[in-house]
Amino acid sequence: MKELINYCELPHGHNPKPLLDINAYLQAENLNGIELMLYKNDALPCNSLDKILGIHLKYWPFWMDFWNNNTEALKMQFACQQDLISYFGNATSTEAWLAYIKDHIRAALALNPEYLVWHVANADYQEAFTLNFRYSDAEVLACTTELFNSIAEIIPATTLVLFENLWWPGLRLTNKEQVDSFLAQINHPHTGIMLDLGHLLNTNCELQNEVEAYAYALSVLEQLGETCKQIKGVHLSCSLSGYYVKSFEKKFPNNTPIFKHITQIDQHRPCQNSELKKIINLIQPQYLVHELYYNDFQELSSLLKIQRNAFK
Repeated sequence: MKELINYCELPHGHNPKPLLDINAYLQAENLNGIELMLYKNDALPCNSLDKILGIHLKYWPFWMDFWNNNTEALKMQFACQQDLISYFGNATSTEAWLAYIKDHIRAALALNPEYLVWHVANADYQEAFTLNFRYSDAEVLACTTELFNSIAEIIPATTLVLFENLWWPGLRLTNKEQVDSFLAQINHPHTGIMLDLGHLLNTNCELQNEVEAYAYALSVLEQLGETCKQIKGVHLSCSLSGYYVKSFEKKFPNNTPIFKHITQIDQHRPCQNSELKKIINLIQPQYLVHELYYNDFQELSSLLKIQRNAFK
């Protein structure tokens, strides 16, 4: 099992540490590498490319209306046409958006990663607050299949593509038949699942503590049966946000900024309870990514110590 940390190369340069300097930190913490969240399509300055084992591809939280050419819904989501175009990488059509995605994947592949991560979900800002979703899991999975298969040819057969679960409509991992059908229709020979543990916990608002949380996660994974073997990686963090989800006012617009709202749902706190070992032992992942919120590497070191104690 290779142990990694998440690293976000943010669009405006607000990063916890320059990527040029990351090698010494990885050695000090006995880590194998990083999973880089790549926002941009241009080359990345880095002298430690061999430490970038995974690339988390750029994602669009809501895209189904654009894909389905639902112009009325798009008018509700964007104040003007230019905002819409900017959101989709300056694309004015789905064909142009696919070209942008291909360029983005080429930029990721230039870093020679062992795997790519692809989010499978759809929820616009209004839905994120009202929780009244217009698309079902099955619809999001079907469109994701169409979208991915439209660009799959540019990804080398040897590059592992891992599809990540979320708690919004899409790949939630709570329905084995849907998961199996989705993976079977993907046109790429080397695929699997990136289990985001916090995202899975977000699908159950009744969880009160980590013991309950990991028991719930185990029950979902066991129901997947043989499909559980498709989980090749884990984004490791804990999220117990049921109280918040039950408490906020289900209306839009809501006075809470969208980023603050999402981070209160998806908490990315370190796992602390040793019941976590049962999940890791069941999955036996190739990649374990400590996906935690941190402001600097000194803070991350403290969080890593807490989380590692829970499963080692």
